[in-house]
Amino acid sequence: MMSISRVTLPDVAHANTHGIILRASGIFYYKKNQNFKTTISFLNYWKIKRDMPVTIICSLRNLDGSLISREEIKFENSDVINYIPNIKELDFEGSLEIEIFSLTDMVIPYAGVMVIYESKFGISMTHTYGRIYSAHEIEDGHTLSTCEETCCHTLLPKNKGKSYAIFHNGSKITPAQEIVLSLLNYRDERITTKFNLKALNPYETIKIVSSDYFKNYYEFLNDRPGNISISFSLNNTAFPRMLTVNESFNQDDFQVNHSNFNLSKTKSQRLESGQCGYMNPVNLNDTKSEMVIYADSEDGEYEAIYKNKVKINFNKNHLVSTVLDSSTDNFVKFRKIDDNLPIRIHTGMRISKSNKRLPSETCMGIRHARSGAKRFHWLIVAENKKFHSRVVVRTRTDELEHEKNNPLVLKLYSEKKSEVKETSIHPSELHNGKLLSDIFQDIEGFLGDSFGWLTIFSEYKHYDVFGTIENDCESIAFEHSF
Repeated sequence: MMSISRVTLPDVAHANTHGIILRASGIFYYKKNQNFKTTISFLNYWKIKRDMPVTIICSLRNLDGSLISREEIKFENSDVINYIPNIKELDFEGSLEIEIFSLTDMVIPYAGVMVIYESKFGISMTHTYGRIYSAHEIEDGHTLSTCEETCCHTLLPKNKGKSYAIFHNGSKITPAQEIVLSLLNYRDERITTKFNLKALNPYETIKIVSSDYFKNYYEFLNDRPGNISISFSLNNTAFPRMLTVNESFNQDDFQVNHSNFNLSKTKSQRLESGQCGYMNPVNLNDTKSEMVIYADSEDGEYEAIYKNKVKINFNKNHLVSTVLDSSTDNFVKFRKIDDNLPIRIHTGMRISKSNKRLPSETCMGIRHARSGAKRFHWLIVAENKKFHSRVVVRTRTDELEHEKNNPLVLKLYSEKKSEVKETSIHPSELHNGKLLSDIFQDIEGFLGDSFGWLTIFSEYKHYDVFGTIENDCESIAFEHSF
C-alpha cells in the first residue's frame, strides 16, 4: 500500500529553482478520429523574448507507451507552429511529447505549449500540464515522490456524459500500486475508495474514470457539480499534473482542464499578517460566467469577499461556485480566518455560451503581494470561418496603482506569414473582452485557417491576460496567457 505524506511545495515567488535547464518539455493526451482533432500549438517565445535558438523533438506514443514516431520540427516560415503528426491510422489514441532543447539555460522546464481539442461540436484547450522529468532533475531530487492531485473540473451528471482524468507515466516502470480516490459533493459530503493499478510501462498513458470505482457515484453527486482528488505515484519520473476531461456520451463534445496540487495534503508558504489574496473574475458578454473556489484547500477556514460586501466561506470540504452578475470589476478578496493566508488558493472560471454545450473551465489561482511581476504575455488566438477569439486584460488587485494611461503593445503572429502585425491599444478597451477582429484589421487572411499567437507588452506589471477560442456551435474555450 502506498503511504501518503505531506509534501512541501516551492514558493511561487521563487519557483525558478530547477537547476540548469537545457531541456523543457510537455506531454499531452493525443486523439484522432473522423470527428476529433488534436493540435499542439506554440509560439517561438524563446527567440522573441531572449533571441534563443531551440531544437524541438516530437515523440508520438501509443497508450501503452510504445513509440510510434519521433521527429524534429522547425520554425521555418514564421514563429508559429501548429503541429499535427502524420498518423496513418484513422482512429488513434495515445500521447504526444514535445521536448525543447537549448544550449542556453531556459530557466523553466515547462514548455509554454497549448493543446487544442476539436470535437464535432466542441472546442477546448489547455496549456502544458504533465511533463517527463529530465535525468538531472531526478538525480538532484527535484521531483515529487507522492502525487497528490485534485481534479479541478465539474463532474458531469449521468444523463450528460462522463468525467475522467488522464496522466502519463515517466521514463521508468512505475510498480503496481494502490490508488486512492476521494469524491466530494455539493452537500460537503466526502466518500473515499481505493483500487489497485497495475505496473505502468515507461511513458504509458492512464485514464481514470471515477464513476467506475464508486457504487453510488451518480446518486451521491445528485446531478450537481462535484470534485475528485487522487493519490498515486509516478516513481519520481514525471510531473503528476493530469488532464481532466468532461465528454458527452456520444463523444461530440469534449472539454478539458488540468488538475492541481491537493493543498489539503501539502504545505506552502504564507503571506504576512494582514495581507490578502485577490482575483478579478472575467464576465464576458453573452456568456454565463461562474467563479469557482475549489475544495481541498489547506486546513482551516477561509472567506472570500465579493463586490466588497458578499462573504463566501469555504474550507477543504466545501466547493464554491458563484455566478457573476456584472462585467465590471469584480475584485474578490481572500483571507484566512484567524491565520495568515497561504500563497496558494485554487480558483477558476467556468464559462458557457449555451446549455447545448459543455462549459469551459480553467484554473486561475489568486494574486497577492508575493506574486511575480509580469510585463510580457502571450496567448493563442484564431480568426477564420470556424473560430474567432476575444482578448481580455484585467488588473490583478484593487490595491495597486492602475497605470491605465500606458498603452498596451500588441503583436500578432501567424503560422502562414513571417510578417508581424502590430498595434497599440488602451487597456480599458480590453477590460470586458474585445474581438480580435476588432483589434486588428483584415486578419482572417493573415491568420488563415490555423491558430495564431498574440503577444501583449505593458510597462505596468500587474495585468492578467485571458483569451478565448469560440466556434459557431456555441462552444467556447477560455485560458489565461503564458
